[in-house]
Amino acid sequence: MLDTLEAAGSDPYAITVWATFASVIAALADDPAWALRTTERGIAEDPGFSFAFFGAHLRIIRCWARAVTGLDPAGAAAEAETLLTEMLLGPPLTGRATWYGLIGEMWLAAGRPDAAAVALDHADRVVETYGERYAEGLLFLLRARLLMAGGTRVEVARAAAERARALSAERGAHLFTRRAEQLVRELGGPVP
Repeated sequence: MLDTLEAAGSDPYAITVWATFASVIAALADDPAWALRTTERGIAEDPGFSFAFFGAHLRIIRCWARAVTGLDPAGAAAEAETLLTEMLLGPPLTGRATWYGLIGEMWLAAGRPDAAAVALDHADRVVETYGERYAEGLLFLLRARLLMAGGTRVEVARAAAERARALSAERGAHLFTRRAEQLVRELGGPVP
């Protein structure tokens, strides 16, 4: 479906909207190459930031892709935090828990578990304040990764990853289920 939408036309706004949704899916699926390709295409259609809301999403996802592929993770995380603060915090908009979660993942890639914990705490507050629960499986998964980065025993991190997998599977969040299963495997556990 996304390929069809991508090929559907040359209207800059339509391409920017397509690129925004495609890049968010790419990030949630943990596919930084796809995220980079789609964000670059969307940003090329709107280099002047005319579509500010969508432009901010594209740039945050581009930061995520850069960070998780090792391209200046700390700089990318700081840039994403600035974009989130300047463009997407007021009024409350959907997706904030996801954005904070991805920023937490960027800080983990930068080797900064302290900053990752702050970002994930922000995400948890958004979930509790606004009931934005669709990203919860991702947030649980990132908490498991944070435990690993903090040197927690493997059994504890694996239990957190298994909790993320179970919650995601229960809610039909297949992208997060797959990511959690991969983490459980990395931690030496069986996947039901």
